[in-house]
Amino acid sequence: MQDKVNEYAKLLTQKGLSPRTINVYVSALKLFHHYARQHNRNNPDDNTNNDTLNLHASSFLDRFNPCARSWYRGILKNYLQHCHDISLSYPLVKWTAKHPRWLTRDEIKKTLEVAGGLYQKLVIMLLYTGLRAKEFLALKVKDIDQDGYIKVINKGGDEDTIPIRDDLLSQITEYIELSGKKKDDSLFNLDYNNLRYLVKRLALLAGIDKNVTPHTFRHSFASHLAQEKMDLIGIQRLLRHKNINTTQKYIHMRPRELRDKLPKLLED
Repeated sequence: MQDKVNEYAKLLTQKGLSPRTINVYVSALKLFHHYARQHNRNNPDDNTNNDTLNLHASSFLDRFNPCARSWYRGILKNYLQHCHDISLSYPLVKWTAKHPRWLTRDEIKKTLEVAGGLYQKLVIMLLYTGLRAKEFLALKVKDIDQDGYIKVINKGGDEDTIPIRDDLLSQITEYIELSGKKKDDSLFNLDYNNLRYLVKRLALLAGIDKNVTPHTFRHSFASHLAQEKMDLIGIQRLLRHKNINTTQKYIHMRPRELRDKLPKLLED
């Protein structure tokens, strides 16, 4: 399948697309083929079959929200048509959310279990500290404070700090020493498309049937803090929201759970 993806990349070059755009498309196609292999492990050779590819494309697209699904659909439609002579038979039906936008703690653990080496584990663990993707990608070695904090430039352009646990600090320090990075070096040398591809690939390997993005880990971190009954002000501080109304969306409680928590105010 790599030959087909390379063939498509050459076609895009001939059409005058920028190298950046081509890299984005290639990353999307690699993610699709990885998904197809994972869902056809018993007969991987069958992934060259036109009907099988079309089936995989449909189930792959079903995982995304309307905006992302439309974007991936356009890429897959042109790729399958030009390189496999397949007309994508994906029905444009109304999307309904099957899954919440956050991961359970068990799913976070599964993602870490399938991560390949310290590098990938640290990517997930740092995203799970509440970092925004932009903040994560901007991290340099010098931003890691040995007192247990990460320095970031927040959404408003102000410098801020994020506390991290001692075990995570130790692993980051080990990674820096092993990699030989200097203080002004980027911590991970990733762009957003590579980061998104990595977390989606790990989610697939972990058997997580959700639309996982880098932001999913920030959302999950906040949701788990709320489940641990951290007060809203504390969660707001860790997420660095200026408006507490933004933080409130992370409190996921069903009516039954709210009812069970009603205090018996007039009982002795």
